[in-house]
Amino acid sequence: MSNTRHEADWLTFPSKIDEHAAWVRWDAAVEPGAYPKHTTLISVRMAYPQSAADEEGLPSPEVLDALGEVEDAAAAAMEQLGAVVAATVTSNLQRVMYAYAAGDRAVVDALRLVATQHPAHAPSAISRSDAPRQMYTSLRPNIWQEQFAKNARVLNALAEHGDDHDKSRAIIHYAYFTTKAGRDEFASMVTSQGFTIDASSMGNAPDTTQALPWAVKFEREDTCDLFELTNTTAELSLAADQRQGQYDGWETTIAPME
Repeated sequence: MSNTRHEADWLTFPSKIDEHAAWVRWDAAVEPGAYPKHTTLISVRMAYPQSAADEEGLPSPEVLDALGEVEDAAAAAMEQLGAVVAATVTSNLQRVMYAYAAGDRAVVDALRLVATQHPAHAPSAISRSDAPRQMYTSLRPNIWQEQFAKNARVLNALAEHGDDHDKSRAIIHYAYFTTKAGRDEFASMVTSQGFTIDASSMGNAPDTTQALPWAVKFEREDTCDLFELTNTTAELSLAADQRQGQYDGWETTIAPME
């Protein structure tokens, strides 16, 4: 979906909605404190038939493209009226787009016009008050889902440069901590899991220019399989959180296709 805000704020990840397989696209920039006057939730539903879905109720690639066109048109109509698209959920024969607005009448009227232009997946809209952004918060990704979205974005960029994700190569990771003790404990933990610590990153003096002044850089030979990599980075993120730190991602070289 195109939008007028930063693409980097959007996270796309698998989920479960009412026991159905789902894909969620969630804008990390629409936190409860942002856009304080936008207290009306607009839910925009676009349906697709069972014949165009897989066994989990998710749409075929052709239907995905068609839904994307309708979603772009609906989002543009809403954003012109000041609404903020916060998330979309694709699951169980429908895509629902959630937006927040300062009012609903003009937005709903604009969506009726979009529906006449896209009859195959005509969007229908309902609105209700949601000042605390409960719907938005309910879709917030957990650590694994957040890492999945971030890793997928990096792997897509690598793929554009011809990377073979199945090839093992050194993957370098970074983490930062509030205290030296937390950093050292984390370093010991990852060493036990087969990572090699870059000794030059393990300084005995904090970087006082940083909010998290104690760094560690470490690496391990791995493939870039999305799910295996996400399992690893989610565990690293959780382990860093538990030690008053923050896992700050990874980098690697391109392993070209042969």
